[in-house]
Amino acid sequence: MVLRTTAGEGPLRTGRLHRRLIGISALALAASFVIGMLLTFELVLVNERSNLDRSLMRQRDHLEADVRERLAEADGSGDRTQVIIGVVEDFLALESPTNPYVTDVVVDGLRFTSGTRSRKLGVVASEGGLDVAPVDRLTTVHTVAGDLRAVRATLLDGDRVVGVVTVAGELGPAREEAFAALRRLAGAGAAGLSIGLLFVWFASRRLLAPLSALTAAAASTDASRLRSRVDIAGDDEVAVLADEFNAMLGRLDQATAEREQFLATISHEIRTPIAVARGSIEIAEGNLTDAPADVRLALQTARSELDRTTRLVGDLLALGRTGHGDFLHRRPTALSALAVELEIRIDGLGLDTVTVAPADDSLADIDVDRLLQAVLNCVLNGIEHNPPGTTVDVTIEREGPELVIRVVDDGMGVPDEARDRIFDPFARWPSERSADGSGLGLTVVDAVVTAHEGNVRILANAPGTVVEIRLPTGAA
Repeated sequence: MVLRTTAGEGPLRTGRLHRRLIGISALALAASFVIGMLLTFELVLVNERSNLDRSLMRQRDHLEADVRERLAEADGSGDRTQVIIGVVEDFLALESPTNPYVTDVVVDGLRFTSGTRSRKLGVVASEGGLDVAPVDRLTTVHTVAGDLRAVRATLLDGDRVVGVVTVAGELGPAREEAFAALRRLAGAGAAGLSIGLLFVWFASRRLLAPLSALTAAAASTDASRLRSRVDIAGDDEVAVLADEFNAMLGRLDQATAEREQFLATISHEIRTPIAVARGSIEIAEGNLTDAPADVRLALQTARSELDRTTRLVGDLLALGRTGHGDFLHRRPTALSALAVELEIRIDGLGLDTVTVAPADDSLADIDVDRLLQAVLNCVLNGIEHNPPGTTVDVTIEREGPELVIRVVDDGMGVPDEARDRIFDPFARWPSERSADGSGLGLTVVDAVVTAHEGNVRILANAPGTVVEIRLPTGAA
């Protein structure tokens, strides 16, 4: 099993969560402030309108009271209409021309209008624009002077209607006051939102700090560090998550130890009979030089299959060690020495169609045995999955800060649809010799290259395939 992590991915995700919390908090705070401002605007508007309504009704009530009182004093003598007109004139004479409202009275077809600080309001009243207001209730009247609040009542002499009084005021000042309150609240809200977000920022960072530690621990965990544990105090959900994470590491550590023991046992149990069988075949080949061709071919086939089984066991063991701290044993190595060692191993395998280009003496910090295993797997993959006689060329060179190894064959090439999964265990694709190989060779290549912090890819070649390995040299 190969465990892989991406450096920095954990903190990045935690940062995203932090930003998401800040964003959600900002939206919640902003929505709360907006709702609060709208409610405040409405409350101020209602309050100012209520104050205006009380002023209008008080003005109307005073005039009605003066009319009743003067009519009572007249006690039926004289022209009662003139008495009412006199009352109205005296009442309006006492009104200040700076009043925010206007009083409009109609008696016996005559209209009397008080002064007001709003010229438009006075014009609307004097021209009868307030006559549309219903009697005996407060209402909003839409006029050329804007929206007005108005109350209208009849002036009575006993049961006889002798006149109509209308008191009206503009709603504009009330709305201006509401908007002024809204602006003041918006300023306070902006300051409060900034302070609130600053608090949320610090609080969320503090709350997410254990998650950051847990994420960093998860990102740095591989098969060689399964015994590390996350230490988070407390009894909240994060602490519970840390406990479960530690328990999971414990289970993985135990499973890894059991797997290693199993692989070691299987390796020993398999390699021993393979070695015995191969030795017996070599003795038989030496003693049966005059045997029929089919017998010699059978012995050769058996020896070849044993060699393939040996490579399969080696690949399985290599994959089993992937991710462990002792998987690689790096040392500064000259590229020329790496090329010579590779050529020796290729000659030992009897691969006559494989050539290794000479390399220079620049150094690379590598595990020679693991890297040779990976390159040989690439070579064998090019031989086994192509027709007999396919040539393979290997170049080892330094390009800037990287060690670049290319294994180039002139075979059939790798189908485009197979390139994305070619490094998966037991991946295969149709070819003339698709039954050859274990299906693990390129998986081992990928594991070795990844352990060296490099990358491997399959490039198209006309004809054939290029396997390109790039590793940081790690040496000046």
